[in-house]
Formats: sequence, structure tokens, C-alpha cells
Amino acid sequence: MMPQRLTWEEYDAIAGEDGHVLVDVREDSEWASGHSKSALHIPLGALALRARNLITDPSTPIIVCCRSGGRAAHACGALLDLGYQSVAYVSGDAGARYDTR
Repeated sequence: MMPQRLTWEEYDAIAGEDGHVLVDVREDSEWASGHSKSALHIPLGALALRARNLITDPSTPIIVCCRSGGRAAHACGALLDLGYQSVAYVSGDAGARYDTR
């Protein structure tokens, strides 16, 4: 199964809906410089170790984001390998989308 690729505009259209988890796979320093208030932070390097503890239901829809989409796409493959059934990623420049406060 291939993960679904979303643009930021497509994500914005579903962002307020319940039921999915937004996972930010950027590094700690990137997260500290700003992040989505609704995101769960799991750096890509820790994803395999931490995902099952933080997202216990493999049927939970997961949307992954990073700075530009490359790490998010890689993370989707890892999540599928871990048995998660519904994964997608946001591709494109995140730009000023992360709250810097």
C-alpha cells in the first residue's frame, strides 16, 4: 500500500476533523523552533521505537509532516511496516505554518 500524499492546502481542509493524528517527524531543534499545536512529536530516528507506545490503535489514521515532505514520506513507509493501516503525509514547504511562540 502506498501512503497518500497531501498538499498543505488539502491538509488544511481536514485539519479540524477528529479521528486522525498529526505526527511531526522533524528533529528536536526544528520542533523547538516552532510546531503545530495539534501535532505529536516523534523524530524520524525514534519513530520505530516510540510509535507503538504513543499510537496504540493500528487503525488510527496518521498524517505525517516535516519541513518539506521527504522525511514524512519515509516515515509513512516505516509506519506501514509497523502495521499501521491508514497513513498519509504532507508534502511541500511548511514555511511559516509552524507556531514559533
